[in-house]
Amino acid sequence: MSKWFSLALTSLLLVLALAACGGGDDDADPTSTATTGAQEPAATSTATLPATGGDAAASPSAAASPTAEAATPTVVGTAPSRPIVTPTQPAATATAMEGSGFSELETEMLAALLQPEDFSSDWTQDAFGLMEPDNDDSDELCGLPPFPDRDQRIAGVEAEYSLNSDTPVFMLENIVIFPNETAVEALAYARQMSTCGEWTDAEGQTYTIQEIDGPVYGDESFTASMAFETQGTPFYGEYAFIRVGGAIATVAFITIEGSDVTPYQALVGVAADRLIEAAANSQAVGSELSDLLLTGEDVALVDDVNVWETGNEIDPTDEERFSVCAAASFPDVLGSVNESGHELNANDDTGPYAMHSVVQMLEGDGAATMDWIRTELSCPSWTDEDGEYVVTDSGDLDVGDDTYWLIVTLTADDGSGVTAQVGFGFTQLGDHISVIGLAAEGSIDPELFGAMIALGAEKVSAGTP
Repeated sequence: MSKWFSLALTSLLLVLALAACGGGDDDADPTSTATTGAQEPAATSTATLPATGGDAAASPSAAASPTAEAATPTVVGTAPSRPIVTPTQPAATATAMEGSGFSELETEMLAALLQPEDFSSDWTQDAFGLMEPDNDDSDELCGLPPFPDRDQRIAGVEAEYSLNSDTPVFMLENIVIFPNETAVEALAYARQMSTCGEWTDAEGQTYTIQEIDGPVYGDESFTASMAFETQGTPFYGEYAFIRVGGAIATVAFITIEGSDVTPYQALVGVAADRLIEAAANSQAVGSELSDLLLTGEDVALVDDVNVWETGNEIDPTDEERFSVCAAASFPDVLGSVNESGHELNANDDTGPYAMHSVVQMLEGDGAATMDWIRTELSCPSWTDEDGEYVVTDSGDLDVGDDTYWLIVTLTADDGSGVTAQVGFGFTQLGDHISVIGLAAEGSIDPELFGAMIALGAEKVSAGTP
């Protein structure tokens, strides 16, 4: 019987590698059992599971305003047209599992896993904790290499259960979190890894693998089966991938072929419901990034001269969206979890023009991001296809945790002699970076620029936990 379990575990570890998309390079200790002590927390994005992508239940306007003394942030020695409060970060929430070593995100992920009470008393919980790092570059299921972007995994947890009976069963679930776009790619890659039909591994074990019909869960899901025979014993298993935002849950079971698998299929639905509920609860706590962006109506609070309206969304993959000092956009360099931004246009699109983006970094990386910004975006000048940029002023601002701004003058290279001025303001608020851009032909209004930086930071601060 124990040999069956060992063989079954070997097979499911293939599925585990698939579910983890090759694993991550986090510094977490190997997977803990139910009685394991404290572990080093893995790198995480926020204290909440990724939201599902729908409308948030709470908007920044409904959140409590930051309690801070009024301040008048200035740029190049001038004051904004109206005072703006300086946002402050709320006190850090205590880790839910005090002394466990788990971050709040990991604690929420662990609670979303299948629990012992989901099983009858004759089941044993064999493991429960953080996923073991997997740096093995050997081929995975169907002979494919590991998921190429596996190093973008933010966190991962797992649970394993076994039923030691005449018909033994082994069941595994894990939840991994990626940035949303990477999670979509990861699930597509996982589906591709289930299309070979038949596959023989390096040890000569042959598996029959095929996608099968199953309920649709979350944002997207798929189910596949795996069958193989060892020492005359036929094994059969199923695994389901369920994506909710940036979270992917894999639920897998394996037992003797021909046994009734209906009870184990029902547990997949339990796991899916729990993941969806956890993501929905997280979404109710924090606003979507798009809800943190300044709108045309917001800018009217600090500008009684121009008439503003909200413009088009900014593509977060556009490497020119923060084109400063000819440097690659900072989220691409440091690794952002998520990003949202849009344009702001004034006076029926005749100008001035602005943009506001909010970038969510990995937990604890906000300060490192600002260090990178100050180092890489502090050049005296640069040139691109639009013309020559000269930095005319730069400095700090007493807004948020840290703010750095610069104003540059652009001279068009088409011989027209037309000049424009562009201001960029970068504000750190915990693990979020608020980016304000303001551009105008001739010169920008430095008072408006400073006020927009502070207003954008205030909205981000009010809408994040």
